[in-house]
Amino acid sequence: MPTFSHPGGKRAHLMNVHVEKEFRRKGIARRMIELLVDEAKERGVTEISLDATDDGRKLYEAMGWHENSEAMVKDL
Repeated sequence: MPTFSHPGGKRAHLMNVHVEKEFRRKGIARRMIELLVDEAKERGVTEISLDATDDGRKLYEAMGWHENSEAMVKDL
């Protein structure tokens, strides 16, 4: 759906990325996100947003996401 900040309407929102504590720092979240981004691109999505926790923010920033006034976003 189009919004004022993204009038093209091809925007996705990523929710609830979680890796159990004993499996963290092994690249699992990064790989899940890469697969979801690839799928979004194939479907014509031009931007993905997410609400990051403090723990997840470093990973998203390392993967090219940035803050805007609403959430963290990645332009595709």
